[in-house]
Amino acid sequence: MKDDPVIVKTAELIKENCSEIVKIYLISYKVDNGGEVTSFKLALILRDEAENLPELECLSLIHISEP
Repeated sequence: MKDDPVIVKTAELIKENCSEIVKIYLISYKVDNGGEVTSFKLALILRDEAENLPELECLSLIHISEP
């Protein structure tokens, strides 16, 4: 499931917009009866020097929510 295009694209968008990210892990995902991903959770591992985590979280959500 790690190769699902929606999950991969989302992870790429987050990584492109945040230089603080060291690694992204897929924690869980759900699929419907047709095998389509309906939701997923990612864990973002940041550099130790990362600052202003609430702002970073907000910016990540804005960038992946834009069409």
